[in-house]
Amino acid sequence: MKKIILITAMITSLVTTSFAGMSFMGDMIRDMTDAAREMKDSAIDAGKDMKSETVDSAKEIKTDMIDTAKDMKDTTTDSVDEIKSESNVTENNSTKEEEKR
Repeated sequence: MKKIILITAMITSLVTTSFAGMSFMGDMIRDMTDAAREMKDSAIDAGKDMKSETVDSAKEIKTDMIDTAKDMKDTTTDSVDEIKSESNVTENNSTKEEEKR
């Protein structure tokens, strides 16, 4: 009888220990899975943020380039108009001098 009780106690302790070990492993695997999901979500969010920032930067650069081109065109047009007006003044003065002779 003592042997049966002793064997039963040993088997019970082994089963209990193995269940506890499996429970620990299950918790550890669950924690690792959760961590992997969080890392994946963080990576996806970081990728979306980078894409958004890149698109915004590209739009800003495009706007800056358009504004710079318009400024250059305006400056060039003003310079050309100024040269034309100086040329007209010079031609008018030359014509007046020829008429005086």
